Amino acid sequence: MNTLYANTKIIHQALYVNKGSELSQHKANFEQTGSEVYRSRMLCECTHGSNRRNGILVLDTCTPQTLVLKVMRCKACEKKHREDMPW
Repeated sequence: MNTLYANTKIIHQALYVNKGSELSQHKANFEQTGSEVYRSRMLCECTHGSNRRNGILVLDTCTPQTLVLKVMRCKACEKKHREDMPW
């Protein structure tokens, strides 16, 4: 196991967006609150073809090495999760 991530707590949820501009807006919003935000390529829940997507990782700055939120750009996952919402 990589020692850098050995003590990382993960208390995150996944959020899916439809457009790259929405991803950039989330990144800017979290940076304004003082969170550490990193762009990355991630794997989404899609089972078809390539499931590598652009995304951001939001880390909590108060608690060291705590992943708070994962935001990914995937139209299919965003649609699926939007339909699953109870409202």
